[in-house]
Amino acid sequence: MNKTQALEYLRNNPVFWSRLGFCYDPPIADEKGDPLVFQPDFSRQLKIHDDFSDAGVKIHTCILHSGWIGVEKYDYSLCDKVLNGIFASGKTKYFIPRIKLNVPVDWCYKNPEEILVYENGPRLAEDIRRLVGTEKHDWLGYDSPVGYYNAGAWKDTRPNVGGLVSLQSFSSEKWLNDAGEALKRLVIHLENSPYADKILAYHIAYGACGESMLWGRQNGKFGDYGISNRKHFHKWALKKYGSEKELEKAWGRFGEDIIPPSHLREKTPESSNGFYKDDLLDRWSIDYDLFTSEINVRALEHFGKIVKENTKDKPVGAFYGYVMMMERTAYSGHLGWEKLLSSRYVDFFAAPKSYIRCCPGEPGGEMVPAISVNRQRLWVDECDNRTHLTVGDNHQNASTPEETYAVQLREMCKNISHNSGLWYMDLGGGWYDDSGIMNNISHLMKASEKIRLSEHKSCAKIVVIVDEKSIMKTYPNVTRKTEDFLRELQLCGAPIDIIFSFDTNCHDFSKAKLVVILTPLYMNEEKRAFLKERLPDNCKIAFCGKTEGDFGFKLCETKSPDAPTYAICSKDVLPIIEKDGICICAENQNGDIEISDILKMRVEDIKTMLSHTDVLCLAPTECAVYEDSRIVSFFPRKNMTFVPNISKGKYRDFMTEEPYIWGTPLKIKAKSGLALIKE
Repeated sequence: MNKTQALEYLRNNPVFWSRLGFCYDPPIADEKGDPLVFQPDFSRQLKIHDDFSDAGVKIHTCILHSGWIGVEKYDYSLCDKVLNGIFASGKTKYFIPRIKLNVPVDWCYKNPEEILVYENGPRLAEDIRRLVGTEKHDWLGYDSPVGYYNAGAWKDTRPNVGGLVSLQSFSSEKWLNDAGEALKRLVIHLENSPYADKILAYHIAYGACGESMLWGRQNGKFGDYGISNRKHFHKWALKKYGSEKELEKAWGRFGEDIIPPSHLREKTPESSNGFYKDDLLDRWSIDYDLFTSEINVRALEHFGKIVKENTKDKPVGAFYGYVMMMERTAYSGHLGWEKLLSSRYVDFFAAPKSYIRCCPGEPGGEMVPAISVNRQRLWVDECDNRTHLTVGDNHQNASTPEETYAVQLREMCKNISHNSGLWYMDLGGGWYDDSGIMNNISHLMKASEKIRLSEHKSCAKIVVIVDEKSIMKTYPNVTRKTEDFLRELQLCGAPIDIIFSFDTNCHDFSKAKLVVILTPLYMNEEKRAFLKERLPDNCKIAFCGKTEGDFGFKLCETKSPDAPTYAICSKDVLPIIEKDGICICAENQNGDIEISDILKMRVEDIKTMLSHTDVLCLAPTECAVYEDSRIVSFFPRKNMTFVPNISKGKYRDFMTEEPYIWGTPLKIKAKSGLALIKE
């Protein structure tokens, strides 16, 4: 199987992830000197892997110990035990190892200048070294009084709170070289094992939670003021500006650190001038965020290249690019999509699903514009949705078997309609220990396998455009506002495509009736003219701006005096006034400047806005719809009976395969769902 075939196989066949071999990261030893594994007895995990195989899931994955246990020390005993276990029954067809490349603690002691330092941490190598291994050494990248997250499998005796230093700096060339050597050794070990042909792809992981996430993001801490990072950022800045004089002129910086202080890096609308950072006043911090994304992309490509060179070009994947939900996206180095989607070294990407709209009755969601990712590479959605069997968790769990089945149907339909892959995740253990759940998954596998044989084509008439460069300049708390708006938009009863702005030249807008520009774009006259040319004559454009004080065409207004106004215009009157390359406002037809507040809109307001367009909603308000050329599906928040506005044709039920007679009312319970296959 070549790379292209392997990626298509991964797109069309769901994956199962378990805690098999789940161990401490950074690697530490147990009382016997072996890598600390939270559940040394693999029997329960292996049984659930076999159950998923029996249900038709052909690809399996887990965190596979890298073997890197210390400075120039390698031990593959745990790795081999996991591999032998996963293939012992003969049921697992393919395996994808997730390989964490965070450094061992003794590496930090030997290389203090190469680790991340928080803003309130030391600046000298020996002062940094003295903190290694102490309670001031942040091993996780986030504060946790109970230590390492292991879903209750083991009681960590080391609280992880108040760290001043962490693990490797993402800019460290020493880390790239040493972790690269560990990766190369492991890949060679695997490719020379009896299971080489069964390893479908490799999943690279590092940083907080293995999600290529810079240490400190989750707790609002600020790095990286370490020696290596300061040196590399200074070098990057001199290359950009040409001299120290021009650099200081650009930044107007003060103090000893080359890294900007926290109060300049993440201002809020309350402490500054509105929605955006200022190109001049905030150039120092904007440059640092650009640098962080560049070094993160460099690391991903570096490790991907090592896998490629030591396999027959097997696919490489990574967690990356959480632009749709995650606050502090720029801090984490997750704004390098445009480069990564053209990279030869990374083929698929993944992220957890959107946590704030994932429970039964919600529309679900993704952290990225999956349509754009799938156009060039592959998006694999991590469906770690909590079932009704989940205990000790609070991530919008299902409460009944029926709710579990509905969420699983929604996630399957969502990813089919976006042409994405997906994996099921048993993070806590025991989430799928139920014959009803496994029977439901078996039905999903059989139906989806047939559906995926047909060609995917989008049916969405609403297109949302997301711009990386704008996100780089927005404040972190804006992310949640856009997430809330997207949730309401998804509940309007119509399918939606979400794309990156740099993908507009490839997207088919022929069916588009409404284009929503989620953040004001960096658009010059050429880009505006191009977008106008691409849109159909009857397509409308709505654009978001600052939550307070932004401007736009206000050609429509909701009836309620308390409802937000919004901007909507025809393609012939696109926003034309710019500031620092951002479309921030435009005059309306009367030559007046008026306010746009689209991010505060609720679903009723959105329905009013849609009434000024040619968008035909397939279902009533408060019902999410996922549709492509192969399926159409409905997931309401409340009990509904309605005749769907779908094209006349032959349909059958996704789960039961019973025919649906076109024009017959659908009766769907709240927090449930129904999907139809197009014949």
